Amino acid sequence: MKEDNAKERLNELTEYVKRAPLHCGFIYVVREQRTRLVKIGYALDPIKRFQSIVSQVRGAMEALLRQIGNVEPEFELVTVVVASRDAEWFIHFLLKEARIAGEWYRESQIVDIVVNALEILRLNNYCLIVDTVEPG
Repeated sequence: MKEDNAKERLNELTEYVKRAPLHCGFIYVVREQRTRLVKIGYALDPIKRFQSIVSQVRGAMEALLRQIGNVEPEFELVTVVVASRDAEWFIHFLLKEARIAGEWYRESQIVDIVVNALEILRLNNYCLIVDTVEPG
């Protein structure tokens, strides 16, 4: 049942990506269910990036999870939203206190708020554009 929901969710997000204008970038959110770690990143093809993350990170996660029990990592693509590259930088800045390493964050109230806000943007067909201005 849980696997069916994950496949259904992945199909839903894939359709969203296909409907987006050409040459758009996306902010994506991936969660590893056992550790509850969250990765927030930017990609031109977030579906392909998700598949890449799963294959690249699986070995490291398996080693970590073996220390707490014999369990397999379970990755979920939580959401994707059309966004600018600077929006990713801004989100990383907001979440700096929750950062574990790179683009990985521990589950926290602020991470949950940001992830929920990104999903609301996607559901309402909004995009997140942040344009940074270089100081004077």
